Amino acid sequence: VEFGEKLFGTTAPEGREGVRLQLQDLQSSLETLYDKIAKLERDLQNKLTKWTGYEESSATFTRWLQETQDQLKGKLVLKTTLDEKKAQLQIYRTLLQDIKSQKPVLDDLKEKSNYLPEKSDKIESFVKSAGLKHEEVMKKAIKSVEEYEGLVNDHYQYTKAVMETSEWLTATANTVELWGDNTLERLSLHANLERLKSLQISLPEEQPKVDNL
Repeated sequence: VEFGEKLFGTTAPEGREGVRLQLQDLQSSLETLYDKIAKLERDLQNKLTKWTGYEESSATFTRWLQETQDQLKGKLVLKTTLDEKKAQLQIYRTLLQDIKSQKPVLDDLKEKSNYLPEKSDKIESFVKSAGLKHEEVMKKAIKSVEEYEGLVNDHYQYTKAVMETSEWLTATANTVELWGDNTLERLSLHANLERLKSLQISLPEEQPKVDNL
């Protein structure tokens, strides 16, 4: 273009129009080439972005799935005290909530796979497998929560029964101590003796309280 502009001064008027038209064609072709390169660059960047987004999401989900499977692997984590069991139950409940919260993440992964520039059986297989494994850990987490709720409830009922039985035994022992006072007058001693006999007779009826513990 610069050489063409210099050529104007040394070209006859009738030849300048031809030079001008040639320069315009060259400038137009150059601009078209720039536009084409820019469009190709945008298209390539868009495809790379889609691939990157899918790969990052699939890698993140895979790591999360492995960690979750490890936490649910094997038998239930047994604890000693009621408080410890309640804390463990909360851990399972939190894990279940985390699994539920991954459903939108899984849906987003599926959507990203649908918009990839190229599809393959490997990608479709991975997305399908991810959905099935998510369902598996969901079912196992639900089962773990339900079973641990049963463990906590059983321990609570046991603790409650022990407390009630202990309170009954303490109250009964205090009563026996009161009735066993041998410093009272004759009528009172006789009355307390009858009460003790009645209590002794009724004790077998209370045995199930201890047997049920």
